Amino acid sequence: MEEEEEQEEIKCLGCGSTSTRTKSWHGRAPNHYCHKRGCIRAGVEAGHITPRSNQQGSRSAGDGREFTEEMELLELEMIAATRFFKAGALRGEVKNGNKVPADARVLYLLIYGKFLRDLDDEKGCWGHFWMTAEQLRAQEKISDDARKEARDAYRDAEDALWVEGE
Repeated sequence: MEEEEEQEEIKCLGCGSTSTRTKSWHGRAPNHYCHKRGCIRAGVEAGHITPRSNQQGSRSAGDGREFTEEMELLELEMIAATRFFKAGALRGEVKNGNKVPADARVLYLLIYGKFLRDLDDEKGCWGHFWMTAEQLRAQEKISDDARKEARDAYRDAEDALWVEGE
């Protein structure tokens, strides 16, 4: 007799969705939440998600601040810089010259735009925050065209640094 283990389908407790735009779900099994702000807020209110702002060491070092799961990008103005950091941690390695093995590095983009900084923020603010490309793609209010335009403008600005002569 063949016994097949059926893997239970993950559903968001906030909206019932079975998919998320990011690689991972928020919260721990069996309390999963998708990437949507309302769902993350529900998870925080239910005590299933601990906001990063309450976790020790969540402040990042360097030129900007680290984008967190409670945040949302409302308007993308520009990509100001790129940098490699250790995956999931924009902290001590910045002070120490980013001495991180190449296989543990993740490309971060320094994004200038308008952000909702936490689940209770209704107005938002303009600023610089470090985001991964995956985090940027997961932002529902930012169109593919806006991301492409920002990427192209960044590439053009960077290429202009290498123009010879004049």
